[in-house]
Amino acid sequence: MPSRLGTTPSYGTSFLAGNSRDGYFATAASSRRQAGSDDGDPDAPSVDERLQQAAMESLHRFQTCMGELDRKLLGFSNAVRQLGSSVGILSSALRLRERLTQLAWLFHENAAALFPLCVPHQPKEALVAPHGGLPRRKRARAKTPFHFHRPLVYRNLGLEDFPEQFGLLARDVVAFLSRLNEFPEFTDEALNGSIIAFEGDLKYWSSCLKVYRGQFGYPSVQRYLHDLLSEISGHIEAINSSLSTFVDIGVPTIRFAQSHGTTNLLNLTTIATFFSAVTATTLQFSFGSHDNMLENAVNGFWFTSMVFSIAAAVNSLLGLTWRQAMYRSPSHRVPWWILIWIKRSPLVFLVLSIMCFSVGLVLFAYSSQQSSVVSAVTTIFTAFSSFGLVVVSTWFALERLTFSRHKGEKWLEDSLDDLWDAVASLPPFQQVDELSSSVAQWLLSASKRVYTAAKDVCASALALLPHRRTPETLLFPSPPPTPPMPTGSRFALAVRTVMMARSGAETHVPRLGRWTSSPQPEPDEDHRGESQGSSRVAELVPKLNVLAPVQELAVHQKLVRHLQFSPDGRFLATASWDRTSVIFDTETSFEHHKVLHLSGSCSQVAWSPDGSLILTKLLRSIKIWTQAGILLKNVERHRLVQSLCWSPDGQAFMSVEGNEVTKLDLAGQALDTYSFDHLEIHDVGVTSDSQRLVGVGTLTSSIDGLVPSKSRTEKQIVVYNLDRKAVESRVPILHDIRDITLARTGDLALVSYESETSPQLWKLDMWRSRAANAPSTARLRLLQTYMPDSPADFVGVSYFGGKDDELVLCASKSGDIHIWHRNSGALLHHVHAQSLGGGDLTCVAWNSSATEPFMLATGYHDGTVRVWAGPPELARSTHSDSGSLSTPSRWAPTYLHPDVDLHTESPVVPQAESAETPRRGRATLHIESREGDDISGGRRATAFPAAARASDTSLPPAPS
Repeated sequence: MPSRLGTTPSYGTSFLAGNSRDGYFATAASSRRQAGSDDGDPDAPSVDERLQQAAMESLHRFQTCMGELDRKLLGFSNAVRQLGSSVGILSSALRLRERLTQLAWLFHENAAALFPLCVPHQPKEALVAPHGGLPRRKRARAKTPFHFHRPLVYRNLGLEDFPEQFGLLARDVVAFLSRLNEFPEFTDEALNGSIIAFEGDLKYWSSCLKVYRGQFGYPSVQRYLHDLLSEISGHIEAINSSLSTFVDIGVPTIRFAQSHGTTNLLNLTTIATFFSAVTATTLQFSFGSHDNMLENAVNGFWFTSMVFSIAAAVNSLLGLTWRQAMYRSPSHRVPWWILIWIKRSPLVFLVLSIMCFSVGLVLFAYSSQQSSVVSAVTTIFTAFSSFGLVVVSTWFALERLTFSRHKGEKWLEDSLDDLWDAVASLPPFQQVDELSSSVAQWLLSASKRVYTAAKDVCASALALLPHRRTPETLLFPSPPPTPPMPTGSRFALAVRTVMMARSGAETHVPRLGRWTSSPQPEPDEDHRGESQGSSRVAELVPKLNVLAPVQELAVHQKLVRHLQFSPDGRFLATASWDRTSVIFDTETSFEHHKVLHLSGSCSQVAWSPDGSLILTKLLRSIKIWTQAGILLKNVERHRLVQSLCWSPDGQAFMSVEGNEVTKLDLAGQALDTYSFDHLEIHDVGVTSDSQRLVGVGTLTSSIDGLVPSKSRTEKQIVVYNLDRKAVESRVPILHDIRDITLARTGDLALVSYESETSPQLWKLDMWRSRAANAPSTARLRLLQTYMPDSPADFVGVSYFGGKDDELVLCASKSGDIHIWHRNSGALLHHVHAQSLGGGDLTCVAWNSSATEPFMLATGYHDGTVRVWAGPPELARSTHSDSGSLSTPSRWAPTYLHPDVDLHTESPVVPQAESAETPRRGRATLHIESREGDDISGGRRATAFPAAARASDTSLPPAPS
């Protein structure tokens, strides 16, 4: 099944043409238009469409990078084909292209399984010959180099082959890098680093995916594979950039080095051929003379010289041919004696030929009865030239020996200096050194005395001259004085200088204007009356619209890390880094109930199911308190405590400590321990039947002990069976997981992530195997992803809220609060509260028992706790208008912050506009305030009874 990256239309941008609303996340069709843009435009993309669009952009980026890498590898193959010993790199590049093609096809099939209406499956028949091709006869005649062949998908691949394909790609990438490093003339550290990091991550992914064998058809695993596209794209982009640099710089460098060696061999061949001709010519004068021993010696040396010169010429041609061959073995794969013969023998033979010829020439001068002068001159100059030849050859040999021993750390001169110092340290040489030093000092002082006497004589002679001029004035006479500039010229020059400076100062530099997005059109009034949800959603929106900060509790000196209402809603507990935890009574307008003094920073509080006990988590200890603030037990732990959660019966609780979860009773005794291999648990929750534990954590290493080189570490959501002490199912996640919250029914899990990743709702489905007496197992299934209307940096834990956990809320660091409908995923309410201390919000908590009105609390970095609620009369009137009964409120909220611009955004539901129903828009609250009573500890809680007035809405006055 051939498939060429970057050329097949289905691998391009045609995938982005899909406009389906089905696929990536299972979201109810009735909520797609409720989560549109800020202005309620029905044509705005829904949550499902926005998620699919982001996923399609990731797929398109991956396919673009893969196509670019295929083209870079093809261009790289064309460039290195001109180099010697290039067959290895060409073969590895072709295998790498084939492997990348197969992996791209697998990711395409994975995307087609996730988005069946956006990405079509690639038919195998189209992959065989997607562009037709030449007729068989013409195709048989075409003889192209093997590295031009098109990569083929020749195997019956499936999604289960992902681990194997990752491992094979890691092997091919390493093979490509090894072949690349076989060129010693150039080393690219950037390309080596990019490929090594890619290989490490590929092995890590291959090892991690082995755990999910048989589960690659599950949407959760397919989503994880699709999320890996961004990581792989980053690696491929780095390799593309480094590969371009190698082609532009490395290949010419290697080509120059190889051509330089080839030129040397070619020159050596020419010299050896010429010298053999010279030797043969001179041999004509002596080969007939063999009467005495001297004449025989001349013939012997010249014959030997001619043999060596011919051997030098032939070996040079052989080395030249070997260097230029693309199929030759690299140098480190050739036996050392063959490598020496090919590279070193031509020069050695030429030197020996020259030396034999020189000796024969000297003997020929004596054997031919030349004059004594001619014989002496020939002997002297031959000895001199031979001495130089021997010295230079020895120097070259010693340089080679020095390099092989010190690998470039020392030069030959440094080695000779070390040798001389070692010899000079011997006793006989020390005396010679001292004598030579004294002689040198005497000569230096004598030269100084001679120089001083000569200087005095010269000075006396110069004094007798009539016109004394120094040598400096003779060589460099001073220039004539410059005449003064007239006054008018100086004035004109000053005016010209000022004008030029002014013109330079007035040079206009275009200013960068402020970038603003295009204005959003105002919502049409006709769309306000359209139906956008169920009747229950219509009841919730008015209650959420009137949420406002009603009380501020300044009881902490440092950051508020966690908040939690008791199950009955009567108390609010806080956890702060100022080593205190405070319990407030919600029935007495949040008067100061009790301050729990701790021995360290508190990061979590946890109420028992019946609300009678509360846990506070410190670094290595857990404290058990009563509702009245009495310390019952201090449980010391030997490991860091990550989080706490109660068992449904309230008789025990779970302590998360690294890769273990310990079950403790109220006396602090360990009842059981549950271990998780290669997984560091962050947070857990126990199902309502106390049979399973659902947790989130980070993988410390794969099953093979591997860790990622550059990519993000895999995270997991696991379902652990407490009876069998085994993991029933796990879901791989690429994003950073923070916490998990279970609904009161126990079958829904709300997962919170770090930074801009939206919260997700997962469902625990029970599955039973067809085998007899097979136990049922739990499997996680993604229900919703709660998207904000604009990018948000979420903070703290996501919570369920409302009646029967029908709401989901999460806060951002900027102070915004997002509230979604749990089942539909529609964003019901979005509060922009930058002027209410926004920018340092740390946590949020919902009071599940408060329904008339709703109530929530937010904690801030400065230690402040704010309580949010709505006017009870408005909530009751709105509730009664919808045909439901209302319940009286326990307390009367009072509004905060005079002249606050509180921007709330909620989808509009079908309802009649009245004075009791606020309209959507920007509301300015004008509030009269007074200070509240002091509370213990010197801290002050401020409450403001108010009558809210809005610029475009009418709110009833708050009850006094």
